[in-house]
Amino acid sequence: HAKRLKTLRGLTPHEFVCAEWQKNPVNFTQDPTHLTLGLYTYYNWKKKYGGLGVPELRRLKQLEEENQQLKQLVTDLSLDKQMLQDVLKKKF
Repeated sequence: HAKRLKTLRGLTPHEFVCAEWQKNPVNFTQDPTHLTLGLYTYYNWKKKYGGLGVPELRRLKQLEEENQQLKQLVTDLSLDKQMLQDVLKKKF
């Protein structure tokens, strides 16, 4: 059972949201202005990717994915190495 809070008028959070939604569903629609990019983000992206064409952007994305996979591989191998070192220490 969920703990009831005074600020929610004795309702659980789920019950409170459902009641508010039933009273005024317009408050729960998404405002598209909140989904747009900020100017700072736009200018950062433009500075970073502005001179690149579509093939270069595809290649960049591919390289970033490959880099992420290699980082994961290094992490896994480092953990394996550490575990093997721990096992060797315990044996000797």
